[in-house]
Amino acid sequence: MTGDIQQNSLLFNRPMSSNGLPTGDTNIKGVASLGAPLDYYIEALEGERLLVSRFMIHIVDGGVIDSGTYGNGIILTNGIQLFHRRSGIDFDITGGMPIKINPDWARLCYDTRRSSYGSGNETLNARWTLTKYGTKYGIILEEGDRLGIRLRDNLSGLVEQTIIANGIHLGTPNPEWNLLL
Repeated sequence: MTGDIQQNSLLFNRPMSSNGLPTGDTNIKGVASLGAPLDYYIEALEGERLLVSRFMIHIVDGGVIDSGTYGNGIILTNGIQLFHRRSGIDFDITGGMPIKINPDWARLCYDTRRSSYGSGNETLNARWTLTKYGTKYGIILEEGDRLGIRLRDNLSGLVEQTIIANGIHLGTPNPEWNLLL
């Protein structure tokens, strides 16, 4: 990689979804369990090579988002696992310490904040910067590789949870992502 890595490259903002495509569910709040987990992810599709530099995490729930639960009062027994699939093998990037309560995001995301917008729902926002993992560029996803979140508890009580990947295309963007243009 050289200093001109971003020349002639296309930026991308890609939400994690239930099928890795814009047609999938992007609201990460399903009913899951340890025996029946749900995955939401981004994937480098056919012909793509992606350089992912960060994720923007946005959690919305009714009432106060506190420090002892997930969202507003959700108890997670198994927790949320973050994974990186490379060559068909899943690697746990939570290091065996799943996300179970709101402050657990701070282990991965230095930038976290809770916001209240008056009488509406509260939000927890976090920026997970992948360039802090020892490389100044981020993580490269080759065709078929995934970065994702694995639900292993019931999160249906959340109002909303979305995670959007930011980065650049190092290869040709797959046309399935141009459906929204």
